[in-house]
Amino acid sequence: MKLTIDSDVLAYAFIEPTKEIYKEKFDEFKALHNKADYIYKGVIRDIHELIIPSTVLIEVAIVMSRAVGEEIAKTVYERVKKHHPEIKAFLLREVDIHEFSL
Repeated sequence: MKLTIDSDVLAYAFIEPTKEIYKEKFDEFKALHNKADYIYKGVIRDIHELIIPSTVLIEVAIVMSRAVGEEIAKTVYERVKKHHPEIKAFLLREVDIHEFSL
């Protein structure tokens, strides 16, 4: 199945919530993480095909840089981009993550 997902789904998949940060809303964010992680693992296992615009990758990298640091965000961005070559077909032009401030 082909999937188009919002940047929030990828961010929830990559960032596991902690009780220290999310406190009263930990259970809610843990459930969101688990659902997003399940969706993304389906993409990795080739159960689903991920079709997203480059802007989603940029949004995820920005959110992640704020949550877990710039280096991890860049690594995730490059891995997602490399793992999903079909994203390139959806781009109007290649986007360099370094064009955007994190």
